[in-house]
Formats: sequence, structure tokens, C-alpha cells
Amino acid sequence: MKYLTLCFLSLTLLVGCGNSDPMPSAVDYLTPEDNQTHHYRPIHKDYPLWTFAQLGNTLTLRTGDSSIKLSVRRNPNQVIIRKSGKILGHIENNGGGAQMKYAIASADRLELNCLDPGKFETFNGSNHVSYTLENKRAVATNGLSIQTIPRAGRFTITAATPPKSPNTCNPDVGDDAKDNTNSPNTCDGIELESPFSMAGTLLFQDDSLPLPERAALAWFITRFPVCTSQQ
Repeated sequence: MKYLTLCFLSLTLLVGCGNSDPMPSAVDYLTPEDNQTHHYRPIHKDYPLWTFAQLGNTLTLRTGDSSIKLSVRRNPNQVIIRKSGKILGHIENNGGGAQMKYAIASADRLELNCLDPGKFETFNGSNHVSYTLENKRAVATNGLSIQTIPRAGRFTITAATPPKSPNTCNPDVGDDAKDNTNSPNTCDGIELESPFSMAGTLLFQDDSLPLPERAALAWFITRFPVCTSQQ
């Protein structure tokens, strides 16, 4: 009996040594891709210290002054907005685009309307901004244009009158040239990293919209491309 047991153990060890594709460990099962946090920076052309952290269906924006969390949960056509831990409201599909629904009754109006294919607009009170998808690699407003570059989640953004920033074409130029706002960065623009689609990334740069709402709109049109199906 002891002889048979020893033979069985030896055979088991031999089979184990010959297996070139071991089964995943418990740790491997606990760390699927959706459970990995992805960090994005820089995310805004004017605020280099802002960051996004994405974990599955949740996106967290940190600005240093506040923390805004966006999440897609039970309703697949809603993005819930939390600011400093409290629910501010949610962005939801309204059939022709999307609109903001506040948790506490508010007279504020925030809507996104789909127009012709490749065109959409945002309304925030009396403020109105139009967006045009020029082609599959670029989208623009009247003052900004954004393009994809061949790296995942990376874009370059250019402005008619760019903000003061280092010259991204030649970082070794002198400080006087870097601060010359009359010399736009015509080579590559300002490079950004973003969890959003191209249109969502451009929308997030629009400082005329409240920060939590515009982040949620950008996340919404990325997750549910109601107006930008070509992207």
C-alpha cells in the first residue's frame, strides 16, 4: 500500500512539472482589469494639477479643493454626481440628448442637445456652446479644437488664443518665449490625458459650465454617445 502511495505521489509531481500553463492563483482572480484604478493627468489645459481616477464604472475628479465622483450604477442611462460625498444630482438621457436633474429642486438649466450628425450643443442658463465633429480625429467649438494622437487616452488641444504655458514644440526655449501668449503652440498643441472620448474631452475644457455638471456630461457622452456615434 505504501508503495502504491509513493508511486501516485511521484506521478502527480511529474504531471505538475510538465504543465507549462499553471492555473491562475487566488490573487490573479481578485485583480481583474476592471478592479484596477487608472489615473489620468494632466486632464485640463488650464489646471495641470487636476487628476482623474477611474475604477470600473466610477470616475473621481480631484482638484485640490474638492472631490467629485461620477458613477454609472443601476440605470444604464444615468451618470450620478457626488460632490464631497453628497449626491448633487444626475445626468440622464432625455431622448434628444441629455439633461441635468438636481437632487434638490433648482431653477438651473443644463442640457445637451443633439443636432445634425456630428453636431451637438450645450445650454447652461443663457450660455450656449456648439460643438462640431469635423472628422473621426477632430472636434471643435468656436474657440478650441482637439485631436487624437496615437496613444490611448491622449489628445492635443489648441486654442485661437492659447493660455500662458510652456512651448510644447520646443521645451528648451527661453522664459520670454514661453510666456508669449501671442505665439500659439502650432506644432502639437497642449497634450492631455483623458478617460473621455474626444468630444467629452473637449466639453470638459469648457469652463463656462459648472465643474461637476460638465464632468458628468463629458462622462455621459463617453459612456452613452448619444450625439457622437461616429467616435
